[in-house]
Amino acid sequence: MPKSAEAKPNTVKRGLPLRGILYALLILGLALAAALVVETFFTNSSYTHMRESTEIYIDCENCVNDLQTASDYLTAEVRAFTMTEDISHVVNYFNELNNAKRRENAVATLRRLSDDDEIVAHLQDALNYSNELTETELYIMRLMFEARGSGMNRFPEVEKVELMEKHAGLSAARLVEDAKSMAFDKSYQLIKDNISASANECMSLLLTKTREEDARNASNLSMQLFSQRVLIYSLIGVILLAGILTTTMIISPVNKSATCVKKQEFIPIKGSREMRTLAARYNKMFEENRIKNERLSYEATHDALTDLCNRAVFENECRAEESEGKAVLALDIDNFKEVNDHHGHDTGDAVLKKTATLLKAHFRANDRICRIGGDEFVIVMDDISPEIAGLVKDKFREVHAALNRATGSIPAASISAGLAFGKAGLSVEALYKNADTALYEVKNTKKGEFKVYGA
Repeated sequence: MPKSAEAKPNTVKRGLPLRGILYALLILGLALAAALVVETFFTNSSYTHMRESTEIYIDCENCVNDLQTASDYLTAEVRAFTMTEDISHVVNYFNELNNAKRRENAVATLRRLSDDDEIVAHLQDALNYSNELTETELYIMRLMFEARGSGMNRFPEVEKVELMEKHAGLSAARLVEDAKSMAFDKSYQLIKDNISASANECMSLLLTKTREEDARNASNLSMQLFSQRVLIYSLIGVILLAGILTTTMIISPVNKSATCVKKQEFIPIKGSREMRTLAARYNKMFEENRIKNERLSYEATHDALTDLCNRAVFENECRAEESEGKAVLALDIDNFKEVNDHHGHDTGDAVLKKTATLLKAHFRANDRICRIGGDEFVIVMDDISPEIAGLVKDKFREVHAALNRATGSIPAASISAGLAFGKAGLSVEALYKNADTALYEVKNTKKGEFKVYGA
């Protein structure tokens, strides 16, 4: 039998296992998914119980933190009052003590959440210590108000506190000093430490109980979770095996290329040989098109001879209906026709280029300097007011002086200029006509001068 006749059957046989593997992977994946769904029903109840236990722990922990935070807040307000004598700290103190009542609420909430009397007792101890500290804090505030001599009647709790004999008749400065000392002394800090110790003991017992509960829940979940992990890993392996080749060789390169084309970016040279060739050809065309577009855009807005903005740019400026804050300077070269007639057009072009160079050198980068005719130039300026007309005139004189000096083969020349300032309700086109009128007056009186419209 010829070899070509044998090749066809062999090719078919080699293709069958691949198709069989794909079918097997599909069936296996469906079976694993079904088993995973069934397993989740068994673990749902155990997980729900663990979640509820954790939520209770978090709520209990928040109770402990609330009490500790509220106690620290009261301390901070009392100490701030002794340091700054700002009565707003006293207001904050009693808002917490009488209105917010986070400490009392924390104990009540913990008693509702936990059935462990020992845990609740420790937090109650912390509250008792905090209440003991409150008595000291009220006395500190009484000392501060005695030193101030006013304001205590706003706070009945402070007014009820009786002064010790040792503080009777002391000076205001001494009372403040004793109040500060009491707010920061060892006795005060000892009670603070007792509050923290009771709160920490409560938290420790709460954590121990929660861990024991979690251990029981974890024991119930361990086998289900192990089974789920096995099922998940197996399913992931099947999915990865079926998807990696497709994703890496086809989907990812195509998606990346489509995104780059949409964003008008270069396509990375990655993937297969065909993708690399396609990307390289696209990148070449993209770069050529970008350069062409940039060149066309620049040529459409710039004068080829002087490299200044062209008349199209100026006409676009003239479309603005409001000229307030703007100014237009209209210029032209005096007797330019004679330069062309006597020296030739090449020399005339050199004079135009020199003029353009001087204007760009002396005016701001954000000023639009335009060549709108043979020897006519216009400069549109923003953020400018009539008060600096003298500065514009100085720039004109500098340009005129430089242009009036012959350089090499470029003969001396002069320019005339008319300046107009914008105002509310005046369009830029009308502003240009005002500048042109001022220029016209200069040309008819004495060339080589500078005139402000209306001046």
